[in-house]
Amino acid sequence: MSAYGSQDIPMGSPRRRFGRCSRSQSLEQRSVSPPVKIDRHKFSETAQTSQGVIDPTLRQSAQPQFQISGDLSPQQISIVKRTWKQVMKTFKEDEMEISTQLLIRIFQIDTRVKQWFYLNNVGENDLRHNEVFKEHVRAFEPTLIFIMGHLHDATSLSRHLQQLGGRHVRYTGVTYKSSYWKVFIQALLDVIGIEGSQYNVWEAWTVLGSFCVEQMRIGYKIEHKLQREAERLLLKHKKQKDLKVSQSPSRYV
Repeated sequence: MSAYGSQDIPMGSPRRRFGRCSRSQSLEQRSVSPPVKIDRHKFSETAQTSQGVIDPTLRQSAQPQFQISGDLSPQQISIVKRTWKQVMKTFKEDEMEISTQLLIRIFQIDTRVKQWFYLNNVGENDLRHNEVFKEHVRAFEPTLIFIMGHLHDATSLSRHLQQLGGRHVRYTGVTYKSSYWKVFIQALLDVIGIEGSQYNVWEAWTVLGSFCVEQMRIGYKIEHKLQREAERLLLKHKKQKDLKVSQSPSRYV
């Protein structure tokens, strides 16, 4: 599998070159077991499954512990900020609507994604009224706001995006090698309205989108490993408990 920022380029792109974005590295693909269904009340930071609970301190220790430079150049950051102001004006300063349209656009590009978000039986016209869909939108909106407010702080962006990637393990059926990740970049470009823009604008937003996807996938894999480790520890604890019970003297002779 090629790295994001090389061959995994959105459809309908200008010339297939990225410059700085080519530094993004891919992770080993692996399938995952069926995920936990969405918690409609809250996207909790403590993942609780039928196998056990992941200690929040364990998840925190897996977050980025060092500074990273990011993929956007200072000039590209300026371009993204400038075009984002135009986007916000178009959407009347409504980040929730931008998040809504982004998710809908993802479903339009690849209809298979709807089933991974537990929305396969919901028509496009009914999505906005569906509670599961609205919960997904509410989960993404804070990340969108954070991204656009911290373009100069790649380390903080990485931490926030990895947390969002981990939520995909817990609350969706998206897998690590799913087409969803590449579709996400294309949907972002479509909603932002990059078509017809100058190449440097397209490139800046594509670099940003690729960085977001890369970090979310890193977070996805970390969360997947944390869940497997939680299952291993729970099984070990159960075996120890069963062994103590079997070795304990009977109270009845």
